[in-house]
Amino acid sequence: MRELITKMTVLALLVGFCAVAPVFADSNEVTALQGQVQGLTDKLNDIERQLRAVESKAGAPSSTYVAPAGSSKGGLMHVAEDINMGGYLDVQWNNNFNQPRTQGGTNALLRTVPNGTGTGGARSNTGRIFDRYDGSFAVNASEIYFEKKAENAGEAGFRTDIQFGEDAHVVNGNGSGNTDNLVDLQQAYIEYYTPLKIENVLDQVKVKAGRFVTLAGLEVIEAPDNWNISRSYMFGLAIPFTHTGVRTQAKVMNFFDVYLGLNNGWDLAVDNNAYKTVETGIGYQPINGLTMMHAFYLGNENGGPGARSRWLLSNTASYAVTDKLTVAADVQVANQEKAIAQNISPQINDYDAQWWGVAGYAKYKLTDKLNMAYRAEFFRDESLLRSAAAGGDPIGDSMFEQTLTAEYRLTSNLLARAEFRHDMANRDPIFAGREPYQTTIASQLVYSI
Repeated sequence: MRELITKMTVLALLVGFCAVAPVFADSNEVTALQGQVQGLTDKLNDIERQLRAVESKAGAPSSTYVAPAGSSKGGLMHVAEDINMGGYLDVQWNNNFNQPRTQGGTNALLRTVPNGTGTGGARSNTGRIFDRYDGSFAVNASEIYFEKKAENAGEAGFRTDIQFGEDAHVVNGNGSGNTDNLVDLQQAYIEYYTPLKIENVLDQVKVKAGRFVTLAGLEVIEAPDNWNISRSYMFGLAIPFTHTGVRTQAKVMNFFDVYLGLNNGWDLAVDNNAYKTVETGIGYQPINGLTMMHAFYLGNENGGPGARSRWLLSNTASYAVTDKLTVAADVQVANQEKAIAQNISPQINDYDAQWWGVAGYAKYKLTDKLNMAYRAEFFRDESLLRSAAAGGDPIGDSMFEQTLTAEYRLTSNLLARAEFRHDMANRDPIFAGREPYQTTIASQLVYSI
């Protein structure tokens, strides 16, 4: 802008000079000067047109997109510039030293889902959730998300997570219950950042409506965000994956993150009874480096008129001991009133079912690229409700596992992992090969977008 104004000033002075020049010059000189004036006038007109274009562009409202020269972007393409996109691709191979060879029976795990469908199959690792298949390469997940965050009061946003692959029918967020379905709408919600605020008491009040992942547990569905390849028994059996409903989140006293919501229940896209499940949660950092989260769920989870209440208390903590060492803990306790379980011995029907577990984690940074992670877990399913295997053969009422994982970052986007895991149960025999234990090794590549 300043350059254009300077040029216009210089040209104006030249024009003025040319106007008075005839007084001091002969006719030939006058003719030459008039030609120069005409050329300068043409240049001045071009500069004026450029200046009007710049002023029009500078004065446009901030919500209006002005396409730069040579660009055709506008409309939907401009809207897309405000949307974040990401995801990951998870591929894996594992081997079970018990060498399972049969389908169903003790080699396939039934995770209690709305329609009671099992998630096992041929050559399955007993008790596993996302790493079920022995001696096989698998595309666990190819996941992509689109997100526009509501970052300021009065703004709205959304998020959608779409998952493809073997993990999709385990998560089963869309409630299809189809074990052949390799596509799942894991999350889909609208978010609104309300203007509600009370100084030093209440702030950052957001409301989500739709489908979202659970508040419970330390581990998550997304492979890159976990420390190990395999998931714990507690992640697969003790807690839900997703909820469909409404959730509020607020910062209280500039210290607590408080959650309150109402949803259809555990992993239910559409409710199977007339009742709703209440969720509450509170997260905070009591000291530097220590993050804690407590979540509580209460609602009727059995389908039909005989629905009875289920509650879950989840407690997690993560502490950065040093720059290299981080430790974490996960404790879950749950109860189902008047449990009615499919494929389980009838003597436990109409009895209260309890399950609980505790897990400890440690992750050590050896180099900038190499990490080692360890997990030890004990899971107790007193009524065999959550650990029932397809065909009516429960895994056991007490299970213990230890997992050691090496993680190496090949590039900023590509993560390579190798894992050794050993499982034990108090019932003999339980695992494939008619053994009370199971040992597996696994490798994994995860590419993050």
